[in-house]
Amino acid sequence: MPVVVIGASTTALSCLRLIAQAGYPAYAACPSDAWPSKTRYFRACPPRDGSIWHGELGRAGLRLLQALDFERCILIPTADDAALWLAELPDELGERFLTSVSSGTSMKVLQQKSTFSSLVTELGVPSPRSFAIDYECDLLDIPINSTDAFFLKPVDSQSFSRRYGKKAIWVSSYEQALQAWEQASKESLALIAQEFIPGGADDHYFIDGFRDRNGIIRAKTSRRRIRMYPADFGNSSYCVSTSFEFVRPAWESLERILKHTEYRGIFSAEFKLDSRDGLFKILEVNTRPWVYIEFAAVCGMNMCDLYIRDALREDVPTIKDYTVGLGCVNLLADIRNLKQSPMAERPNVLAILLAWLQAFKLIFSWRDPLPVLVFVGIEARNLLRRIISK
Repeated sequence: MPVVVIGASTTALSCLRLIAQAGYPAYAACPSDAWPSKTRYFRACPPRDGSIWHGELGRAGLRLLQALDFERCILIPTADDAALWLAELPDELGERFLTSVSSGTSMKVLQQKSTFSSLVTELGVPSPRSFAIDYECDLLDIPINSTDAFFLKPVDSQSFSRRYGKKAIWVSSYEQALQAWEQASKESLALIAQEFIPGGADDHYFIDGFRDRNGIIRAKTSRRRIRMYPADFGNSSYCVSTSFEFVRPAWESLERILKHTEYRGIFSAEFKLDSRDGLFKILEVNTRPWVYIEFAAVCGMNMCDLYIRDALREDVPTIKDYTVGLGCVNLLADIRNLKQSPMAERPNVLAILLAWLQAFKLIFSWRDPLPVLVFVGIEARNLLRRIISK
């Protein structure tokens, strides 16, 4: 059974590798010049009418999908919009294009920050204080001038990130909030306000796993963020797999959410441990493979293999054990993190180098070296352009 990965990102690269490791023929719906396509496991989707599917969604994507030269295949999304698109494919295509994703309703509840905030409040799950902003007057309800810090975040993270290149906006006054909200509204980007939970990067914990079509948790693993870049609203640059027992209270909250939404498929949830009350506050749930999915496989859990088995309606094995204490580094992001950190807060250089040597390195693979070489080349070219433009 061929397996098609939709997307052109680090997550897509990792999924292609994991599918190949599991013994399935891997294909990618992405542009042939995208850097993840440089993996040795890349194969373009074969067309029937000469039109190659590069991962387009919507009506155009549906037409290209149906024109694939596959009698049947499995589809794996690597971005929010692709996951929602697959969840809402016409029912008559279900036997030809197999997936292990939730319903469109479940996806929308978890992906959209406003509905997600309402859900966790309804379920009594610990979370940061959030405020919906539908009208200008709603900004007056946000206690921006209090001792607590607040920021504005998008309802649709993917669209906001494409437009602004960041995840959120700090606000310290009503005027700042109004200006940011008005600008986003002009571009049809909805925002919510959220309390910033005090603490550092190492107060963030993640629970990643897989829930099958019968509602059974087949795998779950925990990791702790140590550093991130950018320092305020960024992604992990260095993290470590941790004991699941420590995050048990967080898991109880997440399990309640997954059960309530009848979730199916790969998930990754982020929590922040609030030192003020000792509670794990949930921040978001990713409804698709996430950027560190290859790290989970190195720890012993190949989520793509579970996804494929569930999509095929086969028996899905339960994986209980994973390696604890293993590090994972995004080298370029971690270097940038350390460069911008105050000298007094930087770890010992030898300790950093030792941790890097022992850690799993995102993107890099001795068996598949070309993607990282191309990626470094792109970054070097971009750096040179910035230097010249100055």
